[in-house]
Amino acid sequence: MLLFFYACFIGYDEEELQNAPLPNVSDLTEEQVIFLFTEVVSFMELFEMYCNTNSSCNFVADQLDRADRDNILLHDVLKVPNDTLKVVVMRFFTRVSIDHFSFEEVDYLANQLFTTTAVSAGESEIFLASVMEVLTRILHTSTFRNHSGSTIIKGCFDILLANSSRDMKFQSKEEIEQKMNLSLAACNALCTLSGYSDLRKHFRGQDNTNNMYNILQYEDKYRTEEDEDIVVERTWSGRELTVLIPITT
Repeated sequence: MLLFFYACFIGYDEEELQNAPLPNVSDLTEEQVIFLFTEVVSFMELFEMYCNTNSSCNFVADQLDRADRDNILLHDVLKVPNDTLKVVVMRFFTRVSIDHFSFEEVDYLANQLFTTTAVSAGESEIFLASVMEVLTRILHTSTFRNHSGSTIIKGCFDILLANSSRDMKFQSKEEIEQKMNLSLAACNALCTLSGYSDLRKHFRGQDNTNNMYNILQYEDKYRTEEDEDIVVERTWSGRELTVLIPITT
């Protein structure tokens, strides 16, 4: 439906709407269409919010899911180069029941941790924090932990390392807060995932030892008295003496 609206907006005639492939949204910049996409996703979110308490909402949410809603949001709408829309899409996925996710969809979400390289661009911090929140919730299910746990842990460490290395000395208060919130989100995700015994093996190894060391060094170098503590040492990686001893000596 969203792609159909976009095709109409850019001037597809009746024959093209019936026969031609729908347009690629990766270059979409029209503000009116982006606003429409955002409102439609927010509207669909309402059905997810109340699907457990309202039978009508549950019916609509189920029909939308059967109509390949999640796949379209991930593989089409999420490609629109607009941070606000991306944040709204991820907010929607915080509402979606875990049993509605497929392995492919989880893999696609996890890949966002590696493909969003500029963590400070636009609203990337909010987007990435939302991605980690969704993935952490999904990993409550052991099937998804077995399938994607190691990849998601690595992605969270990579985000925390990249974000911690940012010197915010001459940045605005808003940008400083965005950096802090992203680091807190990554650290909270890693601490939560450390609580699963079947995931703890993925917190060990030389790569994570190096990550822990560098993150703690960056936090010591760049944090101010006003910053909240990023307690990455409370993750399962932080229990390793080969990480902690070099920091304290």
